[in-house]
Amino acid sequence: MTSISETRLRRLLSQPFNIELFRNKVGMGLYIENGFRITSLSSNASRRDTENSISRFNNALRLRGDKAIAKSACRLGYCDYGHLVDPKANAKELTHPARRLVNEIFWLYLPQEIVTSLQTEESLANPAARDIIKNAVQSNGDISKVLVNHAMAIMYHTAAISNEVDFLLGRAKPDDRLWQQAYQFWKLVFSDDAFWGHIEHRIATLDDFRLKSKDIAELKDKIPRIVLSFNSVFGKYYAKSGEKNQLKRHLGFINQSGFEKKNAWMCWRASPGTAWEMNCARCSHVSEKLSIPIRATMAVYRSARFEKIWTAC
Repeated sequence: MTSISETRLRRLLSQPFNIELFRNKVGMGLYIENGFRITSLSSNASRRDTENSISRFNNALRLRGDKAIAKSACRLGYCDYGHLVDPKANAKELTHPARRLVNEIFWLYLPQEIVTSLQTEESLANPAARDIIKNAVQSNGDISKVLVNHAMAIMYHTAAISNEVDFLLGRAKPDDRLWQQAYQFWKLVFSDDAFWGHIEHRIATLDDFRLKSKDIAELKDKIPRIVLSFNSVFGKYYAKSGEKNQLKRHLGFINQSGFEKKNAWMCWRASPGTAWEMNCARCSHVSEKLSIPIRATMAVYRSARFEKIWTAC
């Protein structure tokens, strides 16, 4: 496979998803632009701690520029290829309740001392970073299991994205186990009422008229789609590059995630220009699963029978 140029990679990592959460656009920069990551704060940080941390970060940014980000932020394995257009604005999002909640959900609801320990790591993609969480949990039995699962989902998810970026650059082989582990943890999180109860508690704590407990329905519907949208963007890139095996690989991650299929496929259908690749990949997957000719699969693609077959696979 031909390696991607850094310019094209930066464009790929800045692509928006076709999803809005609380009227806020989200995209491939979800983790890179996360205000909690940039300021190395826990998602549990109090309003006062958040405001103080933002103030310190802004002062450092004014004095040292990009060096301030390098010093203060938790490092992802791929953030050098992302694009922080306005880190000051990213940090300020933490003062806006709805935007803060989005940042919270895609960061770590762990004690601040654990996040501070992670900030000293070279990259959250390293296994050593995951070991920090495991060791901390063993010594502190008060941390909620669902929030540990949530943290591990994010750690494996960012590690999988980092590995995919290294693969695109020709620096590593794809490690599918990272994606699989990420989705195992995400599935545990999404299926646990305790997690959604925690989010309801956070909505009540943020105490903003724009956030209501009924918003949980929107979160339950859209968060799994946002998580899978990373695979859809990578898959579309491979489809346009003619890398059919890599497209099928990401199709497999989506299909085997254990999330509802309606969520898994909405992130593909919403993007123009990819329907043909998606349809072919879906038919190919069904053909392989059922050991039937691809032509026979495509012959029933537009019928209601195909959706039943697809669901069964």
